[in-house]
Amino acid sequence: MKVLRALFDNAARNADDRRAGDYYRVVDGDRLLWGGRITTDTREPPRLREMMRGDILAVYPKLDGVEIEYAWPGIMGYAPHMMPQLGEIEPGLWVCSAFGGHGLAQTAAGADAVAAGILGEDDRWTLFRPFGTGWAGGPLGRIATQLVYWRLQASDWWDEKRQARNAEMLRT
Repeated sequence: MKVLRALFDNAARNADDRRAGDYYRVVDGDRLLWGGRITTDTREPPRLREMMRGDILAVYPKLDGVEIEYAWPGIMGYAPHMMPQLGEIEPGLWVCSAFGGHGLAQTAAGADAVAAGILGEDDRWTLFRPFGTGWAGGPLGRIATQLVYWRLQASDWWDEKRQARNAEMLRT
């Protein structure tokens, strides 16, 4: 697709600088993978595809009219200490979770460390012991995390308004 090539020429990945930002990159040469709208709600938003389209067009209006083939929800996973929960909880029961905000590469590295631990190849997973694998709050933890995320979104909104006001003052 010409539009994607023009927007992302030689770009492996992109992200915005908001606290509650989106992330995106070109895959397979001409497809846009866009992530955002994270939530702790386990239900799919009824208008997810339209919401994501709005987010994409706010950054790249030239993509208006481009078809969105797939849209799916993801649940944000954070531990109270904001570090991944990784390790053996009890003999034979392992966890690799709570990578919220740390990125997909770190998730894959965590899974690799757990797999190596299960196979007895090495003990990299023990580096995460200081952070624990304890209970992350259940439904109340999800509510608290969602409130934190909404606060981050509000901070982003406020900063964008302030920056726009400052830019307008500089123009006048």
